[in-house]
Amino acid sequence: LKMNQQDKFRGEVTVLDGGMGHELKLRGISDGSFVAGVLANENLLQASTVEAIHYDYLAAGCDVVTTNSFVAVPRRMRQCGLATDGPAAFHRAAGLIRSAVDRARAATEIAHNGEMQQK
Repeated sequence: LKMNQQDKFRGEVTVLDGGMGHELKLRGISDGSFVAGVLANENLLQASTVEAIHYDYLAAGCDVVTTNSFVAVPRRMRQCGLATDGPAAFHRAAGLIRSAVDRARAATEIAHNGEMQQK
């Protein structure tokens, strides 16, 4: 089924988050490679930064946030000297998104309740 350009933009638009690696670098977390995202998930202090980035994307209006697991595959993690359980890293990455979503939902509810009280 072919769709012309005008039809393509008539429906709703879904906004996806941006690059995690770039945001990590902007916030001072970088090892000069794509591994920074995996390292951010491995380090609890840096994991809070990953969660904050997810939250910022949600606060900016993103409909979809993706896990910070771009290179979190067992072979690549071993190559980088990360002795970690692959599934645990994915669960940790998903947990960071869940935390950001919960915070964003709570902030939205607080903002919405404040608007209702002012009316």
